[in-house]
Amino acid sequence: MNKSEQNLMVGYSNPLPDREYEEFALKYQNSEAVRNVNEQYSQRGYLLDANSTRELNVSTGAYVPVKGIYGLGWDEWKNYPAADFVKELQQWHYDFLRERRDEPFHPFFAPAIKNGELTLEQLKFVWRDFYYRADSIVENYAYQIARAKPFRVVRDIIARHVFEETGHGELLADFLVKGFGMKREELYLGQPAVKQVGKFQEFWKKVFSHGHFVEAAAALALYEEEVPKAMRSVNEGLRKHYGFTGESVIFFDIHTYIDIYHKRFGEYILSQYATTKELQEIAREAFVTVNNGNYRQPNSS
Repeated sequence: MNKSEQNLMVGYSNPLPDREYEEFALKYQNSEAVRNVNEQYSQRGYLLDANSTRELNVSTGAYVPVKGIYGLGWDEWKNYPAADFVKELQQWHYDFLRERRDEPFHPFFAPAIKNGELTLEQLKFVWRDFYYRADSIVENYAYQIARAKPFRVVRDIIARHVFEETGHGELLADFLVKGFGMKREELYLGQPAVKQVGKFQEFWKKVFSHGHFVEAAAALALYEEEVPKAMRSVNEGLRKHYGFTGESVIFFDIHTYIDIYHKRFGEYILSQYATTKELQEIAREAFVTVNNGNYRQPNSS
């Protein structure tokens, strides 16, 4: 990817107009590298033999897309072709978080909430704006179910992920309604106050509707690896300093563990399919952009 093509990648500070992004996406999707990797995986039987990697989940009445992926300590992704690339992204992410560990607002204002440093009004403001991010995931991410259709396992992983995200916006709404007396209509009809949150949503929308599934896996699934630890800190602070309990904090309870599995979805997709320089470049760009954008949100107005 040359410099001019890199400049066409959507960013937070200067989102591309839809037409320009669509032209770039079309050019990328029709590139020889993408055609080659698509043909490679089709010929190797990923379409025909997908069910051989699965196991039946009796409680849901459906196959788990990848056998063992919900099991304790699953790390089969490390045996896949692009495992080293995934490790590279994760190391970058660990370093990124380590450099910011003394800052009170990142990620998710978890350090400040854990220590009770936000006022109730600030707490409400933070999670009201985050509601719009959480609620937008389902409608935006769902674009990728159809886009990944030729790769049955990927399609089903994304569908599973969308299913598990469904309702999370409502759980966060419960926190705002029961904890702060907000009206659901106020949330449904409102908009985020922080401009960066809106840009974050627009970035996701463009990646999910136009991008390759390795971009989507990097921009959401793998990125979610930072969530469980942060939410444990938020959970502790909400109970200890602000007195929230019971149903109002279910959103935070769930996110202390569910994203462990969502991270695995990203590890699987990227280590299995991001096997060319071009695919790795766009996945890396998406991953870095999301992390930088999330970090900048508290400083935006």
